[in-house]
Amino acid sequence: MKFYLRRIAVVFAAFLLMIIAYWIYDAVKTAAFLSELKGDVVFTKRDGLDSNVYTISADGKNLKRVFANDDPINKNSVSPKWIDDKTRIRFAAMKNGVWKTFTINASGGDVQISDDKPDMISRHSMSDDIKIRSGDVLVGNADGGETKVYSFHTILGYDRVLNSGASEASWSSDKQHVIFHSCSLLGGCDIIIADKNGQTAVKLTNGSSPDWK
Repeated sequence: MKFYLRRIAVVFAAFLLMIIAYWIYDAVKTAAFLSELKGDVVFTKRDGLDSNVYTISADGKNLKRVFANDDPINKNSVSPKWIDDKTRIRFAAMKNGVWKTFTINASGGDVQISDDKPDMISRHSMSDDIKIRSGDVLVGNADGGETKVYSFHTILGYDRVLNSGASEASWSSDKQHVIFHSCSLLGGCDIIIADKNGQTAVKLTNGSSPDWK
């Protein structure tokens, strides 16, 4: 009996070491990939029940919350985008119970509110040459074909039924990478950056609705 227990312990320890080794490899690969990227990403991230506006450098550093709404009806901020030569951020949020268009500078200051109709439409793709199919991300090639740059992993197929997976996909400014968010069956979303050749796709941070300048 002791022999079998010892065998089980050895197998379990080996399995655990494999998991740790893979985690270390994945962390090193992610850091190396992100370290080459330039620019800044604006996105939304949940703090408890509220969706706030954040920025982060494309290399994964300098995460910063730049806006948190204090409206008593709805504190959520949605659909952030870089505007004005990408020096300011536009997004939708409520003011006194009414959806408004907000703009702020990159540091979160100089808050301006207008009655312009806010853009709150969620889109699978922001570009005609990026396609979302069953949660996967595909980009168009010069020869007219497509390259899959991200494969969405489902839980027994239910994620696809509930329309989870990738969304809000767009190009980096140099058009060498695609950024998007991918949501799971349980509702958690991650921001993913993938190279256009489909060789690497890594998580940048938790969040949704990314826009990369």
